Amino acid sequence: MSFIYKSLSEKLENHEYIYAISVEDVQTFAQEMLGRKLDFYEMDRVKDGVEWGMIDWDTIVKTAISELENSSKRDGKKN
Repeated sequence: MSFIYKSLSEKLENHEYIYAISVEDVQTFAQEMLGRKLDFYEMDRVKDGVEWGMIDWDTIVKTAISELENSSKRDGKKN
């Protein structure tokens, strides 16, 4: 599998991605699960499902940031 996950540059450029799922990633799962690749319409339905699952993406990001604060407090570090 080739999830697009690349180390962020230290400059934190605005065009950098935190996480992405490629067609290849989904097709790999389809091949494993169904024994075949998805057609356009099936892939579009999967895309819709992923989008639906990410409706609250801001909550996920905020939770991850909160966890940073919590771990810093536990470790006695200042941000």
